[in-house]
Amino acid sequence: MGDNGSGKTTLLRCLAGIAQTDAGELLWHGEPAGASPELSRMLGMVAHESQLYPNLTLQENLLFAARMTRVRQPANQVSDWLERIGLSAFANSLPGEISHGMRRRVSVARGLIHKPRLVLMDEPFSGLDTEGQIWLAELLNSLQLQHQSICFTTHDIKHAQTCSDRVLVLKNGLLLKKSCPTLLENDPHKHHQAA
Repeated sequence: MGDNGSGKTTLLRCLAGIAQTDAGELLWHGEPAGASPELSRMLGMVAHESQLYPNLTLQENLLFAARMTRVRQPANQVSDWLERIGLSAFANSLPGEISHGMRRRVSVARGLIHKPRLVLMDEPFSGLDTEGQIWLAELLNSLQLQHQSICFTTHDIKHAQTCSDRVLVLKNGLLLKKSCPTLLENDPHKHHQAA
């Protein structure tokens, strides 16, 4: 977590292999981040902006992502995800025809449709109403229980504390603290949470 401009998005882009580091080396399983398509498919990225293709319907956006990541039975997975995010009735709508919160849900589904081992999310709670924030928190918890690791950025201490078990604080591109206590540390009902 950190204020705007602290380096959160840049860090995620480096982790995803989209941006190069100025120094040092970032490895996934001994390989440089973004070195191979196989390695890239292990990651799921949810950007701060939805980045949906404006001329494709919601269904087509998800289908394109599913095919690019070699999802088996892509049409079935798309249908399942549209139902899971509560937008089956909007399957044939264009992104510009739905609300920001709905676009965020589609963006999340697109980043998760291939069941990545690590999910990178940039300010995923931003712009969501209370219902959307509850939905996303529940989704993150269900993914963590399925042993998918999640790394998300936020400037909101509430989300950092309630949706993660480890918090790293950035300021001006520097790590201030290795770990901050979270509300989950004393919660026996939470399992394998990742920040």
